[in-house]
Amino acid sequence: RYIFSENTGVVVIPEGTTEISARAFSGQASMTKLVIPESIQVLGDYAFQGCWNLKEVAFNNGSPSLAAIPAYAFANCLALTSVVIPEGVVSIGEGAFMNCVALTSVSMGDLVASVGDYAFRSTASLNRITLPSNLKTIGKNLFNDSGLTSVEIPASVTSIADEAFAGAALKTVTFAAGSSLTTIGKNAFAGSDIESIAIPAKVTTIGVNAFESCTSLREAVFEGTGKIKSIPEYCFSGCTALEGIDIPEGVTGICQYAFYGCEKLSSLTLPSTLKMIGTEVSPTNKTTTSPYKGHVFDYCSSLTSVEFPDALEFIAPWSFARTGLTSVKLPASLKYLCTRPMLPVATLTNNITRTLTDTSTYLSSQFAYCENLTEAILPKGLVALGGRVFNGCINLKNVVYEGYTGTGSALPNTVQTIAGCAFMGLEITELTVEAVTTLGNYAFCDMPALQTITFAPDCKAKTLGNYSMAYNPLLESVTLPQKLTSIGTYVFYEDAALASIELPDTVVKTGDYVFAYTALR
Repeated sequence: RYIFSENTGVVVIPEGTTEISARAFSGQASMTKLVIPESIQVLGDYAFQGCWNLKEVAFNNGSPSLAAIPAYAFANCLALTSVVIPEGVVSIGEGAFMNCVALTSVSMGDLVASVGDYAFRSTASLNRITLPSNLKTIGKNLFNDSGLTSVEIPASVTSIADEAFAGAALKTVTFAAGSSLTTIGKNAFAGSDIESIAIPAKVTTIGVNAFESCTSLREAVFEGTGKIKSIPEYCFSGCTALEGIDIPEGVTGICQYAFYGCEKLSSLTLPSTLKMIGTEVSPTNKTTTSPYKGHVFDYCSSLTSVEFPDALEFIAPWSFARTGLTSVKLPASLKYLCTRPMLPVATLTNNITRTLTDTSTYLSSQFAYCENLTEAILPKGLVALGGRVFNGCINLKNVVYEGYTGTGSALPNTVQTIAGCAFMGLEITELTVEAVTTLGNYAFCDMPALQTITFAPDCKAKTLGNYSMAYNPLLESVTLPQKLTSIGTYVFYEDAALASIELPDTVVKTGDYVFAYTALR
């Protein structure tokens, strides 16, 4: 039994009542005010869910025996503006106040240790809340799409679950001194309005997309070192206001798209522990199915310089494409500047042939379309160079390797494979290839400034790929590998300045149109 005033819409639950059953008042649209007795001990799930016109909830004398606000108890109470949760409550259930769009004020006691998933989801008017000092976890979607503009995370909190603050109006996030936080879930702050974040020192795990599309985020600081091993995929992707980032020591991998589209990122510090860019798993791992899509710093157009650590082993495709880099110096530890199928992994060797012929699917493009790039210094021990690594770098005129003292551009004598379109479009005038075993199609094609290309006498290449030196209008001097046996089709096609060339005695086969539209007579 309860007392209901039809004229005012006030519902008073009589004193002596200890329990209100599940869905007892669910959907009571005429209710505008609810008085819950001091004697209450238990509320059932969905007890007042969907009471659309309920504006006020009063707990008589603080209802001291009530220990929990159950799941969806006040969900979809669209007119509810404020609530003071009794001091004795230790838990708030899943979705308890979800979609209470008029809710502006919530008061919780410090005994609250658990707040369920979705509890304050879609509370568009809730712009401030004080979280209890005893809270352990911030649940999944807890403040997703809320109006919350600032929050302090208590030191007791150990984890922030998936999408906890995603899409919130949140601008300011602070962590209490001595924070116990170890985990930030996937999409935790994605799409929110946060302007800065200081990730506490004890954090060991950050979920994918954690800060994706936080377009107001200018600064992200990692307070600890050695705890985080990888920056997950899409972590800061689309953070268009982010100006600088220092990746902490201990990180060994930065995953694909982690900083994609951070167009104002101008300061980047990579840790000495970093081994993989574009993945957190070694690309030579035979069991992984990771596609290694890269794009880590793709479209970071304000990034003009970066120092690569000596531990670096792999840069995935497109990782620094369309950046503002002006020069690149790669460390000696980097042996393969290519796609994963070109690596010496037994289960992948069948794909190597495709990387030499395919001009799209297996592109490397690590530094593609870096239009300000003028110089690239390759590691002296480089083994493989992938397709279109420097594609679209219209001002790149000098590609050499560490320690090279000669003139023009040069590849080291450790290079075994040069994939399709590797140097296509570059402004290099002179190129020396000290050693190569396999030369892919279009490898040195369409280089408008190229005048001279020299293969060292001990080059092991026996075949020149199709179109491998075609469309070079100024090419006039070519020294071929001395062990060459086969020249593919269209190799020197439309090299209009090429008037003479000496073929090694070892050549037994030439393809169609090899010297078509050259100056040879």
